[in-house]
Amino acid sequence: MQTSRVAVTIAAAASGVLLAGTLSAGQLGSVENGRYRHVKTDVNFPVPAGWTVVATGPSSDGGEQMYMHYQTSPKTYAAVWMKQETNTPADAAALLESEVQRKLKQRGGDITGYRFRPDSIRHVKIAGHNAVRAVADATHSGQVEYFTWIFTERTRVQFDVRGVEPDASVITSRLGEIIQAARIP
Repeated sequence: MQTSRVAVTIAAAASGVLLAGTLSAGQLGSVENGRYRHVKTDVNFPVPAGWTVVATGPSSDGGEQMYMHYQTSPKTYAAVWMKQETNTPADAAALLESEVQRKLKQRGGDITGYRFRPDSIRHVKIAGHNAVRAVADATHSGQVEYFTWIFTERTRVQFDVRGVEPDASVITSRLGEIIQAARIP
């Protein structure tokens, strides 16, 4: 029996966050007082009006991923992949530095026509943590992915927007506000 797969539907409304489902004891994340909180990592961030948290479930590499949509962009989604880990500062930096190549390999690279825009790869600081931002084009599907990776000594987090332009870049801008207000241990 798999108790860790929980889908929680949450609607963010101007008056607050309304639950549209029942949360179980085995939930992976929740929204309280307008903030999503991932149980295992304690990563948390605001869920502003207009955003809908669709589900949180198991994902690749032992992590868990939360999916959400913005009300005016139903074909574009944002995802937040989270994993609790114990890393040295050097290990966290090395993992962060290799993430673009790891994601390229995971998505199939040249075989699938998946490529990162070289001029889009940027090292930044977010909430005092080292981070990498990058944009990739999936030529076989016509989609684009916007990534922000933040790796710390305790947590690895990937914010990801996937969709078609110009919708994806608009959602990325909206997600940027959420990322800046995120608390990542």
